[in-house]
Amino acid sequence: MSDPIGSSDAGFHCVADEALLASVHLRLHEIALLREILTAHLQGPRKVWIVGSRATGRRLKPHSDLDVLIGGPPLSLAARADLVEAFSDSDLPMRVDVLEAAALDEAFRRGLLEAGAVRVDALEAAGAIRP
Repeated sequence: MSDPIGSSDAGFHCVADEALLASVHLRLHEIALLREILTAHLQGPRKVWIVGSRATGRRLKPHSDLDVLIGGPPLSLAARADLVEAFSDSDLPMRVDVLEAAALDEAFRRGLLEAGAVRVDALEAAGAIRP
């Protein structure tokens, strides 16, 4: 099965450390915790993006949630529940909404990416996260 995100990286950007951290409006330890949870609960290689107000900065408030878009095949019900629970039980100071690309209408998914998205591996590549 092909990745429902496709090969396009519309909306993807990668910038240097400090600017990157500022671009997702998260602290270094929050990004590390995000990656730790994703690594523990996602099987196989997947593209993962931060989307929404934390990626775009538009209408961002201190209490804004963190929208995480996950590419690849749909998660099983149990895997999704475990991931959502892990975010809920974590020390992240904001609610995390898990969106699955495979479950979204193509136009809506494309709109999310085109509005502005930061791929989680870009955070690692910029040195913000240590694997």
